[in-house]
Amino acid sequence: MTAREIYDLALRGGGNDFQTVTELLERLGEPWCLIGGLAVNVYCEPIYTADADFVVIANQLDLVCAELAGLGFTISQHRFLVDAQLPGSGLVVQLTTDGQGVQRYPTKSASLIFSHDHNALD
Repeated sequence: MTAREIYDLALRGGGNDFQTVTELLERLGEPWCLIGGLAVNVYCEPIYTADADFVVIANQLDLVCAELAGLGFTISQHRFLVDAQLPGSGLVVQLTTDGQGVQRYPTKSASLIFSHDHNALD
C-alpha cells in the first residue's frame, strides 16, 4: 500500500482533496504556502494530521472560498481562519487569515521552494 493510499484511507479521500486545493491555488496564480503538520513532514519523519493548513493572500480569500464552494467544499468562517471540507471527507483544509505576520509567508516562501510535487504522497 502506498503512502497516498494510506492517507486516503485514513482521511476518506483526503489526498484527492489536498490535490484539488493545491491545483486551485496554482490556477488562481496568487502566492500561497503550506504551513503546519503537512509542511513539517517535508523535513522530518512524517506525522499523521487530519488538516492541511494554507496561507493565502488576504485579498484573494473571498475568491478562493467561492471557488472551493463551487467545487463542493463546505465553508466555515472563523475569526482568523476559514475551514473548507468536502462532505464525507476526513480532511479539513484550513486557510489562515490572522494578522500576526502570516500574510508575508507566501511571498517569502516563493524563494524557499525546492520541490513542487502535487503527487508527493504517491
